[in-house]
Amino acid sequence: MSTAATSTGLTLHSPSALTTERRRAMMSYIAPPTATAAAPSEVTVTLVSVSDLVRYFRKRWKLGALIGLPLAALAFAALGLGTKVYEAEARLLLRIQDTNVFNFTEMSHSGSSELSAPMLVNNHRAELQARRYLEYLYTKVPDDERAAFIDPVLHPAKGVADYLNFPSPPSPVPDTREIFIRKLALSTRVEPLKDSHLIRVQVRDSDPVRAAKMANHYVQEYIGYVAQQELNVTKAASEFLEKKGEELRKRLNDSEHTLSTYRQSESLVDNSDVRDFTGDKMRLLTQALGAAEVKLTTTRQNLEMIKQAKNAGRDLSQVKLVGDNSDVSAARKLLEAAQTELADLRVMLGAKHPRMQEKMQKVATLQTQLQQSQESALSIIAMEEANSLREVDDLKQQLDKSRAELLAQGGKNVQQNLLRDQVAIDRELYQKITLRMNQTELTGDFRDSGALRVADNAVAPLKPVSPNKPVALLASMMIFGLMFIGLPVGWGLAEDHLVPVLRESAVDRKIELQVDGVNSGALTIGDPNLSVLCNVPLIEAATPPDLLAALLKDTAGTGAMFCQLCHKLESGKPVAGGTRIVVVLSAERAEGKTMLATALAGSLCMSGKKVFLMDCNSEAPAVHQWLYQAQQHSSSANYLEALRYGGSNLYVLPAHDLPSHDASELVSGYTAWIGRAQDQVDWIVIDGPSVLRSYADALPLIALASDVVFVHDQKRTSAAKLNAALNLMRPRMDEDKLRGVVMNRE
Repeated sequence: MSTAATSTGLTLHSPSALTTERRRAMMSYIAPPTATAAAPSEVTVTLVSVSDLVRYFRKRWKLGALIGLPLAALAFAALGLGTKVYEAEARLLLRIQDTNVFNFTEMSHSGSSELSAPMLVNNHRAELQARRYLEYLYTKVPDDERAAFIDPVLHPAKGVADYLNFPSPPSPVPDTREIFIRKLALSTRVEPLKDSHLIRVQVRDSDPVRAAKMANHYVQEYIGYVAQQELNVTKAASEFLEKKGEELRKRLNDSEHTLSTYRQSESLVDNSDVRDFTGDKMRLLTQALGAAEVKLTTTRQNLEMIKQAKNAGRDLSQVKLVGDNSDVSAARKLLEAAQTELADLRVMLGAKHPRMQEKMQKVATLQTQLQQSQESALSIIAMEEANSLREVDDLKQQLDKSRAELLAQGGKNVQQNLLRDQVAIDRELYQKITLRMNQTELTGDFRDSGALRVADNAVAPLKPVSPNKPVALLASMMIFGLMFIGLPVGWGLAEDHLVPVLRESAVDRKIELQVDGVNSGALTIGDPNLSVLCNVPLIEAATPPDLLAALLKDTAGTGAMFCQLCHKLESGKPVAGGTRIVVVLSAERAEGKTMLATALAGSLCMSGKKVFLMDCNSEAPAVHQWLYQAQQHSSSANYLEALRYGGSNLYVLPAHDLPSHDASELVSGYTAWIGRAQDQVDWIVIDGPSVLRSYADALPLIALASDVVFVHDQKRTSAAKLNAALNLMRPRMDEDKLRGVVMNRE
């Protein structure tokens, strides 16, 4: 006798499966006259009348009222009483157009567009909730308003201990800054307004005027905070330009001094040019060198600005050189579209929904692509700097070479022209850097960039948001009604209908066990030539995998028993191709078919054979419960290797994902798998259905098999049902196919 937690169960037939009438007709057509069908059991339907419900209510309405009143009072006290909390709302507007009048043509940057606006709104939302901004706001709120805001935390309402004058340890000096930040973070909610560029800032407090003032400070000071962050970046750029301007000014003074010294030493007054080929080449190279150095300086300045923006935590897509890149713009557009779709789905679906997981994975992939595009754009800019540096070095080498050629010609005017050209180049560079530095200084002094403005100021709310007495009253009435009516009626229904059914089921189960105990004697099979192949002993196990492991570990001699069973099956008539196909059947369900099929397949694998185990009981599949790794297998696999069980020689085809209603398609699929596996395995073991329940499903499997083995459990099925199943199957198969019966739980 072998038992497991999942050995019994209820078979659910699909509506589109073969109808019961068709199955009975097929059984009556094939079955011999000796097979008799069991009479259908009567189904008792219990009705509940309105008078019964009224009786239940009248019997225990006092108990329902006694329990419902305290619960309703507690619900009303929890939801409708307490300190009043008011909520004030102020709004910020993100402006799409660029309104900074100091954005010169040389320094203009691409402003936000309709595509980048959602991302900027989310960036500002995160910045508004950051601790760094709350620390900044702490310094900007007036002292009296700040003290009034944190006063309820510093001086809470007196409790029972205060009135009883219990001694309490001295409290440390409160950190007002930390208290302000924590309370404001808990009392503030920042969220974007749907289908707009507005950001709502909602602040809650016990005083309506104080809540409105704090909400207005929150949005007004944020504009200055953003301007201060921009100013820090501009200040860094200004310092860089100032340092570079000092270097160029020193260089210009040196070149002018060199030219003046040369003129005095050579007594030169005329500045006429020397018209020759080498001089023209020198001038062209000098102009090209000047342009290359200007380009190199501009590239280094852009790299420095990008570095400052990156250190300041700004989005690199807002920087012109990075944001104008076509790959970055395309990746940002795709990311914002995916984020919008994810936000719409989050309202309807949970975080673990497959579509949510797919969208979240898509957003993560697009974020990675955007970051890669930004890194690629930065690499291009860095490459431009390296190319500019190489170009400057190359032009300097050519200029030095041309200068050497020109000096070899002799002549004082040649050297004078060279020095004069150098002075002109240095003066042009210095003028450009000075212009850029002045523009940066002028722009930095203008703090309002125009990207944000206050869209709406908060006013003192008239009504509190909590506690909400109407909602509390409705909740308390619902709880009272549920207890007042539901408790008496539910108690009566359980007492009159549920408890009797459970008791009758327990009594029926006890009677069935007693009857099985009486009929558990010797088995009488109608065919005297049918042998008993083996007797599987009683082995207790908590789960099917534990029971299978116990059977294969030779518990109570089961290992040797299954080896003998394998030898008996191998001793049968040879089959074409050498691959034996064993079908395991039973008269009724839960007699141990799956146990025998999996144990037989495991024993064959342990003896070095390649075995293909097929679960062909699509209405009640169970192989995946005995071989737990088979739950990862799929019947839609295209090749046998995909069904290998771990690293063993066992291949498992489960049936937990098969369409149980399409019988003809299943049979063709079984035939295809058998034909595919015959050349690759030594044995094919089929776990078939119960004959008396699913005769139409078992009949095609017998035609495919070379050996048929029946499993019989006397504790569950009588010998008469076993003989009836054998009489059904015997006319449809060869005499040598039916090898015998395996007795289970002996």
